[in-house]
Amino acid sequence: SFANAPVDLVDATANGVRVSKAVPGITSNQDSASSALEHTHVVQVYDAIAQHFSATRFAVWPKVRSFMQALPPGAIVADVGCGNGKYFGGRPDV
Repeated sequence: SFANAPVDLVDATANGVRVSKAVPGITSNQDSASSALEHTHVVQVYDAIAQHFSATRFAVWPKVRSFMQALPPGAIVADVGCGNGKYFGGRPDV
């Protein structure tokens, strides 16, 4: 049945390319339950705290500033869990 069909997981990359891969053992029912849990415990929480978080995270940390200044032009950096993106404008050449 459809409820037990394998689910295609989709990963989006920064350049917009999408890669799909069927994952054995994950069914559409499990995927729906996971999506609902993620929405309730991640998306809704982040939405609830976003304005306060951003308003209180505006100062650039000195060690991060030093790290960014030491990068060569054109360096590639992945700011995983980047919060409100306060460092994105620090080095437009990186």
